[in-house]
Amino acid sequence: IWHSAFPKEVFKFPWKIADCISEGKRPNTINEVKNKEMKRMIETCWCQNPKERLTIEDIVALLETVMLKMK
Repeated sequence: IWHSAFPKEVFKFPWKIADCISEGKRPNTINEVKNKEMKRMIETCWCQNPKERLTIEDIVALLETVMLKMK
């Protein structure tokens, strides 16, 4: 089931999302991601410290691996 990670009822204005993220908060919807590799990838992309985030090359490689496993 698809739904917004940032519901309009809670985040009425776009800058509220930016405020939330800059404070280090993340959506609870991550708990709905069942694939452990995908969940880990998303969480790593969310790291506050940019040096701890995955590179785009790492993301592409991980997505390719996950897609191959799904076939």
